[in-house]
Amino acid sequence: MTAEHSGNKRPPSATNCWLNAIGAATAVGVMLHATARNLPIEIAMLLCALALAAPIIVGDLLLYRVYKRPSAGLSRDARQAMPNHYARVATKLMGLWVTLGVIAAAYWLFPEYRGDYFKPFFRLAIPALPILALLSIPYFFLVDRRMDDPHDGYWHMGRLCLGVLPQERQAWTKLKEHILGWTIKAFFLPLMTVFLAKNLQWMIEHPPQLHLENFRLAVHWWITLAFFLDVSFAFVGYTLTLRIFDSHIRSSNPLLLGWGVALMCYPPFWALFESHYLGYNTPPNWEGWLANSPAIYVLWGSALIFLIAVYAWATVAFGLRFSNLTHRGILTGGPYRFTKHPAYVAKNLYWWLAAVPFIPDSDWQQALRACLMLAMVNIIYFLRARTEEQHLASDPDYVAYAQWIDRHGLFAFLGRMIPPLRFRTPAAATPSG
Repeated sequence: MTAEHSGNKRPPSATNCWLNAIGAATAVGVMLHATARNLPIEIAMLLCALALAAPIIVGDLLLYRVYKRPSAGLSRDARQAMPNHYARVATKLMGLWVTLGVIAAAYWLFPEYRGDYFKPFFRLAIPALPILALLSIPYFFLVDRRMDDPHDGYWHMGRLCLGVLPQERQAWTKLKEHILGWTIKAFFLPLMTVFLAKNLQWMIEHPPQLHLENFRLAVHWWITLAFFLDVSFAFVGYTLTLRIFDSHIRSSNPLLLGWGVALMCYPPFWALFESHYLGYNTPPNWEGWLANSPAIYVLWGSALIFLIAVYAWATVAFGLRFSNLTHRGILTGGPYRFTKHPAYVAKNLYWWLAAVPFIPDSDWQQALRACLMLAMVNIIYFLRARTEEQHLASDPDYVAYAQWIDRHGLFAFLGRMIPPLRFRTPAAATPSG
């Protein structure tokens, strides 16, 4: 971190929010057209993903030339191929294909993936797999010749398949990061595909011309639109982890607690915790509570739309780089100029306003239990935020950003009032300058 990125100047962001907004707008336009024509869900998903990613990719490559960033690790002259280039690429391809084979075997093995729930994912993944295998050949040849260090995780995975164990600690680290990164993709990409399919199906069944005329219906439509943007950017983000876009996985969260609190928030784990321990969403919800108060209903519903819009904005700010449990570049723009965790803040406030657990349906004990259970959910997200900070703190850019937020962020006053809430800088990650 250089001196110009410290002090009172907000560090630069890994993504451009205006460019991401263009991708979001084109995705919404294509979604409205696709759902109005009742296109097959798989076609609609692909069209929306392409509409979202295309302007961001073009802008990143032609305007911002992200492949030239030091973080991309691509600076070698393409005309100066390193020794053993072809053998190295062949080893990398073996590493990729074996990794995909192991993931496919896991999907075949575990009952979770053999039901109807994940059919939208497999309807896309099965025909895409041979295409991915073919496209990986020219991509690996292109990128390998430009890498500062071509002996990456794919190479070490390929060598492992050939029976050659890594000899150095750094080599084991690259292999571990390769395995962790693909494990994260293998878990979350199917989920985001299913979420996107369900979202598009809802949009087909609830056309805007029938829902935006009535505020009670419009609230749900706008909230679903925000979730459409959220899962669309997540779907694209988990798909395009490519070094040429500087959107590759730089590191995965090494903390077991971080993995635990992240995974428990998603199926199939969340169903267990919600049904047995954290079922805070009991009657009445906000609509039942305010059914006979139209003015307050509009204000309350507008607040919910605002909060979920902030949540979606926080995902849009990632551009091509969204994924849980990974470091793919530090975000400092959009809602991240106000707080380090805008999505978590907005989502947790949204749950309080939507579930209104403090409004009793039968007696005060039921309301108290619901409030305590939702408070425990809030604690889970607090732990997610803390473990993410501990992971990202290995990057001096994040340290500078977190320190800037402590001084200038929207909730800086809370850090001054409650010092433990402030960012704790690891000694080894203190930025210079």
